[in-house]
Amino acid sequence: MRNCHPGLGDHRLNINTQTLLDEIVYITVLTITSFCILSIWQLPVGIPVAAVGVCHNCELLLPFQDILKDLVAGFYLLLSKPFFIGDQISMTIAPTVYVGKVQNVELRATSCVL
Repeated sequence: MRNCHPGLGDHRLNINTQTLLDEIVYITVLTITSFCILSIWQLPVGIPVAAVGVCHNCELLLPFQDILKDLVAGFYLLLSKPFFIGDQISMTIAPTVYVGKVQNVELRATSCVL
């Protein structure tokens, strides 16, 4: 197999690390964009921080507990690298065995083709 990018050699990041970095960049850009929009609208940063505090105190963040757990688990999966895109995995549920090929690893889900 021919290397399409001469000079890179073995210094490439694996696909799981690339996905993790993509998600970090996405969240960072989203946060910076939000602060820029607040600046354009001339709203102080204290307003959204106070709004988040009110939501937290009213326990409106409880429904997001599972989402946050999935997010932490997704970071753990991307960092621990138990499997990679292209790997074949199997899962047994009751009498049925499901076998699939990993297509995509994200923070909240892993896509497989059965």
